[in-house]
Amino acid sequence: MSHRMNQTDRERPSYPIGPVLEHYGFDAVDHDRGWRDIRCAFHGDRNASGRVRSDDSTEQVYYCHAYRECPNGNAVQIIMKKEGLAYRDAVIRATEITGVGDGEVRRSGGPRDAVPRKSRTESKVSAFKRTWLRD
Repeated sequence: MSHRMNQTDRERPSYPIGPVLEHYGFDAVDHDRGWRDIRCAFHGDRNASGRVRSDDSTEQVYYCHAYRECPNGNAVQIIMKKEGLAYRDAVIRATEITGVGDGEVRRSGGPRDAVPRKSRTESKVSAFKRTWLRD
């Protein structure tokens, strides 16, 4: 069974979860261990109430079973919740913490896709002139 990459897979960067969790005070996370229990540093856990998946077969994630207020998810989602950053800034921060990737996020849409605004001197018709018809 082959996995076809869709556009979302190509644009969304993936980062290792271990360095991000360790940055926030977690014990070392062994890479490529699958699911394992871990103490949650977000709420000062004495018991292992968190679970981390650190294998390369799927996206690496963390989840705390004790408190809903603890940041959960992949590396970028945890950074967004912990530091209050927007997605683009969290991707750059994940690059800084993990040393993986180039920190660039492609924009979807933007000025080249926007409907042009008419200038004050243009009429309503000329602002949306049919450019595919010959004059």
